[in-house]
Amino acid sequence: MLEEVLEKKSWLEEVGESDLPVAVYGMGNGADKLFAFLERRGIRPACVFASDEFVRGQSFRGYPVLRYQQAAEQYGRMNILLAFATDLPPVMARIREIAEKMPLFCPSFSVAGEACADRQFLQAHAPQIEQAYAALADEQSRQTFRGVAEFQLTGRLPALDAVSQPRSQSLALLHLSKEEIYADLGAYRGDTLLEFLELAGDYRQIFAVEPDAKNFAKLEALIGRLGLRHAVAKNNAVSDAAGQVCFGSPGGRSSAIGRGRGEVLALPLLELTHGQIPTYVKMDIEGAEAAALRGMEQVLAAHAPKLFVSAYHRIEDYFSLPLQILRAQPGYRIYLRKSPYYPAWEVNLICLPR
Repeated sequence: MLEEVLEKKSWLEEVGESDLPVAVYGMGNGADKLFAFLERRGIRPACVFASDEFVRGQSFRGYPVLRYQQAAEQYGRMNILLAFATDLPPVMARIREIAEKMPLFCPSFSVAGEACADRQFLQAHAPQIEQAYAALADEQSRQTFRGVAEFQLTGRLPALDAVSQPRSQSLALLHLSKEEIYADLGAYRGDTLLEFLELAGDYRQIFAVEPDAKNFAKLEALIGRLGLRHAVAKNNAVSDAAGQVCFGSPGGRSSAIGRGRGEVLALPLLELTHGQIPTYVKMDIEGAEAAALRGMEQVLAAHAPKLFVSAYHRIEDYFSLPLQILRAQPGYRIYLRKSPYYPAWEVNLICLPR
């Protein structure tokens, strides 16, 4: 599989072989990572532009922030590098419109870290990539896997469009019921709790775990408003061992272990559930998935609960996490699905016992 993917040109090769000026589309953390990567390779962007509604006469890294039309008029045809993430349909449609007019690429950086997926990264991990690909349960999973690998190399958005489907279709694989003991790890403000309730109808027990204090307050308020019985909210992080961890808590979706100056108590799964064995675990914890899985290896081995695990916060997650899960529980059927999002975010593993 990977050999066929590597026959294609990488986005970096295309940009490097082109005489067109480079334009960075977007600002913020994603653009900072991209600028640092380009600087190490001796590539200096010609300009920075943003969506019209975000242009307020500001500058970014010394560049005046332009509107797309201004950049196009000033520089003509450009190699555009997308440097932000979105799942908003109008914004995604606008990006596709630009890609029809100009060569547009989207480099793949770790959400939790600075690493960038490139040809060397894929070649270095070829054995694990092929092993994970072969272990997937169905052809749709393999197509999704190939699409993510191709996107990491080429930066071309059609590779993602071809394998994306609504999140509801991915969740349908779980066949949730009113008998679930649900561990919602990374419960945010309750959005995935509401999602679970809609799918399952009822439940035996809920443990909703959210480390960000501001998000936790809203999660706890939601549980109170809904009057949920047998629902416990926990203001903790999830890991493989108990202990205080560095944690950034801005009150949004960017909260994560290892960021910021705050601290939060991290606990393994069974300490968060007071020893109860979940029948369903959803995990979206901003790059801490591998550590959390290490902390629940005995649960996976002995009980094989249904899993819905984010596999995109680190560029290796889509192939490293399936292998980690299978080492703990070889009996899982593992599916890979992706919801519409630029770049390759919202890639998820669905793990079901045989």
